[in-house]
Amino acid sequence: MGAWGFNLFESDQDLDTASDIDYEAQKITKDKDFTLYCPENKAAVIAKLNDGLFDQLLQGFKKERDNPSILILVALTMQLGGEIPKKDIKDIRRRLGRTEMFEEAKESLRKGLKEYKNNGQAWDFGNLSLVETATNPLRRRKPEAEGKDVEGEKAGSEAIALDGAKKTKSKDAVVKTSGSSAFLQTFHNGGPKYQDADRIEESKKSEHVKPAEEERDERQKKKQKMSTEKDEV
Repeated sequence: MGAWGFNLFESDQDLDTASDIDYEAQKITKDKDFTLYCPENKAAVIAKLNDGLFDQLLQGFKKERDNPSILILVALTMQLGGEIPKKDIKDIRRRLGRTEMFEEAKESLRKGLKEYKNNGQAWDFGNLSLVETATNPLRRRKPEAEGKDVEGEKAGSEAIALDGAKKTKSKDAVVKTSGSSAFLQTFHNGGPKYQDADRIEESKKSEHVKPAEEERDERQKKKQKMSTEKDEV
């Protein structure tokens, strides 16, 4: 599973789940182009969700225990500004605790459910796309009207780490991102570059290759010299 962050819709798994939800919605609406993820005609999609599509999808996903599609469906609907029936909110909160998902993503959805107006106003989870993350290593977003940033705490910790790296005045500073041992982030000339631990370990080993090659060349030169001396004799 690929991931470029820990918020909602910042992993291949979340996007694959969103795609699965679209497939189910397409079967219900009989519209092969129907999508809940960044649709062109948001008003039409919201109207269908509020007109019973949300409940049809929700009830279908509830047949499977702890189905992550339920939480992703709720997040997709909130991003559009669709209605989340009050009768379902309590059950959705309960499922948050037992569904497998990044803790940051759960907290983001938990906060959204608490503050969501449910009046047609879309909710911003503060998630970034892969491209946005690649061009914005500190993952900063402009604060909302309330002065809060969904990624604020994480941005602050990464800013401290980057500041410490700059003080070393080294060309490359490797910073381990919080919450995951699978990814290491290298800040090189102001931009991020992802490597896994094996590649970094391999690069360390490569530092010792040159001396070994030089030693081998010296041995070959000695053998040639000895061979030449014997011929002369």
